[in-house]
Amino acid sequence: LSSQILTLEALRLSPPADKDEMQTVLLTLIENSRNGLSDTRRALKDLRSKQLDDLGLKAALDALVKDASSRMEFSIEAFIDDNLPVISKKIEQCIYRIAQEGIENIVRHANASRAALTLSYSKNILMLEIRDNGEGFSLGVINDGENHGIKGMQERVEDVGGILNISSRKKRGTRIIAKIEVADDSRIVV
Repeated sequence: LSSQILTLEALRLSPPADKDEMQTVLLTLIENSRNGLSDTRRALKDLRSKQLDDLGLKAALDALVKDASSRMEFSIEAFIDDNLPVISKKIEQCIYRIAQEGIENIVRHANASRAALTLSYSKNILMLEIRDNGEGFSLGVINDGENHGIKGMQERVEDVGGILNISSRKKRGTRIIAKIEVADDSRIVV
């Protein structure tokens, strides 16, 4: 960013006489800005996952929901099973990131008046459900390459051997369900 500011200052004080040279410099600055923004977002997401390490999955999800609720005109309800099994860090990270993306999509795009996050465990299946009653969207956007968030959710779930189902209807909201099979373990996540 510092380098870009210096380049912009130099352009302001002494613009190149050649329009092609100006175009090249501006395109480079735009590309560098996009890369910087992408790197910053990635770094911020990594910092947010520190909550997962510090608090554990249940408390991190509660904090995520509370943070989103503070930015909405309504509260997002959270229903998190008290008897979750001990799961791998990789699966915890997957669940947290899907919840993070799903909730952020509600905050930014859904125009919803109700939303809920549910994390439950039954018969060796860990299930995360995120639903809202908002605008909904055409499921075609999932495959058009433009929706990186949904594509990222799919990749995360597949990476841990799970499945992701998304249903959405215009003016009827969206429902995201991630199901991941986990080993039966009587120990409880605190």
